Amino acid sequence: MSDKEYKTTDTALAAYLIGQGHKLLDIDPITSWAMQLIFDNHSTHLREHIKLFELGKAEGNICDFFRIHRDLIRRIKLYQK
Repeated sequence: MSDKEYKTTDTALAAYLIGQGHKLLDIDPITSWAMQLIFDNHSTHLREHIKLFELGKAEGNICDFFRIHRDLIRRIKLYQK
């Protein structure tokens, strides 16, 4: 992983990070069915938000999370066509 980028294939984590204000830089296809979601790694809070999510302690607006996740899945499907 580059110091400038954080990459994940976890769409729920990606939606949470976007909801927390982290910038999604790109969606990079790994295979025809898997995508890497690439984030700017300059935020001092990125690692903290990842840890909270992984520990099941992430907080936020569930309606915003659902909307962001749904929109992210739609964007990924466009890459897969």
